[in-house]
Parts: sequence; structure tokens; C-alpha cells
Amino acid sequence: GRGAAGEYRADNRPHLLSMARWIANGVIDHEDLASDAITALLGVWAQGTGPTTNPNTYVARSMRNRVIDEYRSPRSRVRGVIDADAEMTPHVDSTRDADLHREYRYVTSALRSLPPDQQQVLVGVVIDGRKPAELEAELGRPASAIYSLVRRAKVGLRRATLREILEDGAPEECRRAARRLPETVTELVDDAPDS
Repeated sequence: GRGAAGEYRADNRPHLLSMARWIANGVIDHEDLASDAITALLGVWAQGTGPTTNPNTYVARSMRNRVIDEYRSPRSRVRGVIDADAEMTPHVDSTRDADLHREYRYVTSALRSLPPDQQQVLVGVVIDGRKPAELEAELGRPASAIYSLVRRAKVGLRRATLREILEDGAPEECRRAARRLPETVTELVDDAPDS
């Protein structure tokens, strides 16, 4: 509640002010930047939403977005700033992995749930960037069969990832429904008659 929010602010303010000074890069007053981002975090917490882990990552992302908005504003154009992202200091993108930690976990877990040959072909083609012909000896199949395996593996990964997302922290009724997903999950639910 309110006490925990106050404690968070007290414990993290020096670190967040330091981060804000770096992110603001002289474009915005760093104290205002930090204050606005912390206030936004406390606001989403008061609504029962917002991050449950790594709140500093959320605050850093808020500050970064605010600075980008400032760069893109008409006031910045008057100062001659042309490309907001080029003006940003390189460290700012270091929050991307932290922001996507949940998504990485979903995809990693979904990949592990696939049959070993599908895992192997996805790692080879998608992650390592190899061509199906380069995997013939390793998988003991012709390239044409590997192309089909890649397609099946991608369909399976899409379904498995959706299932991971639907089951995450869900009640048992939702988990049961997630296990009954159609074999092929389309982007448009209306396209799947048994959806």
C-alpha cells in the first residue's frame, strides 16, 4: 500500500535521480524527470496495475520515453534536434532485455515444450541463421523435409507461446481452456472455427 510506495521512493530516490541525470542528458530537468516517472509508477500501483518486479526498469523506461517525446516535440525541432534516437545515449537501450524478461521466459518455456527435432531446427534456422540445406546431415533429413519441419515448428511455437501466456498466473479453469487450444493458432481468432 501507501507505506510500501513511500518506502520504495525513499530507498530508490538517490539511484533514480542519478539515472535521471544520465537519461535527461540536459534536455529536461533531471529532478522533474525522476519525480514524474516515480509519480506515474505510484499511480499505476494505486490502480492495482504496473510492474510487480523490477520497478526501477519501469521508471527508467518512463524517463526514456519522456526524453524521446521531448526530443520529438516542436520545441526540440527549434533547437535543431533531428533524430531523437540518434541523440539518445547508448546505454538507454540496455533496459530492453529487462523490459522483455517475461516475454523471453514465455518463448523459452514454449520452445522447451516442443519435440526435440522442432527445437533443434528452430535454433538452427531462426537463432543461428542457418539454411535448411546446412542442417541435412545434422538432422538426417533432406532440405525439403526440413522446410516442412521449420513450418510445423513455427506453428507449434506460436501455439505453445500463447499457451504459456494464457496459463501464467491463471486460475485452473483458464489453464484447462489453454490446454484445448486448436493445433493451429491464427492471428485472427475469427479465422479459427473451433476457437
